[in-house]
Amino acid sequence: MDRLVGLELASAVGALTLLVMIQGDGQSSYLIVPLVLVLLGFAGTLVYTRLLGPKP
Repeated sequence: MDRLVGLELASAVGALTLLVMIQGDGQSSYLIVPLVLVLLGFAGTLVYTRLLGPKP
């Protein structure tokens, strides 16, 4: 479960960092990168939850 919390935290911090860097550069065309990171973080959460859940 600690890994799941770490994955969520890394995804959120990474997306926020990318958003700040993109706003600083003024390149709005790169906004797709943090969006993809958030989606992959969500998918990773689902995978970890499935793997760490109870076995049938």
